[in-house]
Amino acid sequence: MGMRLLLTAGDPAGIGPELILKLLAALQKPRTPREKELRERLERDELRLSCLGPRNVFEALRARFTPALRLEADRLAGAAGPSLAFRDVPGVGFEVGRVSREAGACALSILDRA
Repeated sequence: MGMRLLLTAGDPAGIGPELILKLLAALQKPRTPREKELRERLERDELRLSCLGPRNVFEALRARFTPALRLEADRLAGAAGPSLAFRDVPGVGFEVGRVSREAGACALSILDRA
């Protein structure tokens, strides 16, 4: 088994969830040498990615930015390449793109579970 890397959403109302989705989308059809290397490491099981964040935020952003990805019960997956394990940390009462106490509380909850 290779190295394991946990990607946290950070502030779920911020850019973190979008960056995680765009990373996984890029790994479906890697274009740069770094993306190709990362995908190869994932395919050889030298690296395992996991994600921790609020499902509702990831689902809304997935539909908007990376509709080819699927958010399954415990995986964030693409049809053409690697997937990552996904663990939901419930987050409600905040709007993506706006600073709020609720988003901050969710961010702390994510860190507690990491």
